Amino acid sequence: SWSELKLERPLLFDRAPGVLAMPWQALRPGEREALLLVLRGLVGEAPRAPAPPRAGERRRGEQLVGTLGCRQCHALAGRGGALGALQPLPADRPPALDGEGAKVQPAWLAGYLRRPTALRPWLGARMPTPAASPEEVEALVASFAARDGASYPFPAPQQARLEGERLSEALQLFERFQCVRCHLLSNAPKLKPGELSPDLSLSGARLRREWIRRFILEPQRVLPGTRMPTLFPLRDEDDPRSRITSLPHLFGGLLERQLDALCDLNLWWGSAEAARRLGR
Repeated sequence: SWSELKLERPLLFDRAPGVLAMPWQALRPGEREALLLVLRGLVGEAPRAPAPPRAGERRRGEQLVGTLGCRQCHALAGRGGALGALQPLPADRPPALDGEGAKVQPAWLAGYLRRPTALRPWLGARMPTPAASPEEVEALVASFAARDGASYPFPAPQQARLEGERLSEALQLFERFQCVRCHLLSNAPKLKPGELSPDLSLSGARLRREWIRRFILEPQRVLPGTRMPTLFPLRDEDDPRSRITSLPHLFGGLLERQLDALCDLNLWWGSAEAARRLGR
């Protein structure tokens, strides 16, 4: 941010008398970004792996789960979820928090805790804004990541590599698997509450790619009781390598290629191009 401001307004930081001021250059935004990219690459060593959350942050976060009353609505590690127990339909229950650190991106979770939004509009209950300070929110996010051994605070970069024929075949996968029967998109038909699933246009900013991949491949194992069907069933229940695809005419019938395309499509739904296609 400092370098970007320096390139945009060089005199902003040169106010001491007698200091040779950096001249202003008429740089276009794309040129500034190119210079910033070069500056970021001028490092003497390879970037370090993301540091795990500190033990103190994890303990503090686990304490906050109790003091903020998270378990009144959400189940975690086999405890809590009293509100959910009152709802007869699983779709009407607040989600369990097990695996949340491996599921969502830290930055998204921090923003959601500061200002909750309706991820599941059909629920009668709503997530309240936790009475937590910024430091406590950070401790909560860190503790969820630590619980699941997930990278923190920066996950691996995510990018949807979809265009041309690959995008066309990915959209065919989406249609043939009838994903829109449950998942919300801006043009999704009106469904009953018990038939709804979260809006896929939020996936790119919200979910970790590796979680999306595992969930598509083994939905019941990742979220026991989920309504998500198994798209790639096992031919032999005792052999995890015997998974098959019911759509052999797409992506050469190769399961891995279809799985990667569906992962990319989940990230792509939130893009500007997807918004144009959907008329959002």
